[in-house]
Amino acid sequence: MTCPRCGAGNREGASYCDSCGEALIAHVEPRTGSGPQHGSSGTVLGSPGLVGWMALDWFLRFAALGVIGFVAGIATLSMGIYDFSVFFFLLSAIGIGGTWYMLKAE
Repeated sequence: MTCPRCGAGNREGASYCDSCGEALIAHVEPRTGSGPQHGSSGTVLGSPGLVGWMALDWFLRFAALGVIGFVAGIATLSMGIYDFSVFFFLLSAIGIGGTWYMLKAE
């Protein structure tokens, strides 16, 4: 398939030119470097789709790890099992840090 703009040859079935980025199919909108715009259906982290569902999954895992680690740390601390309470508080810190990172990435 030849690009109508620059004349470069592209693989058959390509949507965009490998050289200049021009749309090769009439119904495909041209690419812009500014990301999703108003009215477009660009995939972002929190939207449905594989990446969005995976991000939500990891966000919930980190949040659950933070809560469970904190509760278990308090429970083992009150029982006097200090080695386990340190372990659970470290798990809690990892969960809280991961949750913060996932919120920041959104």
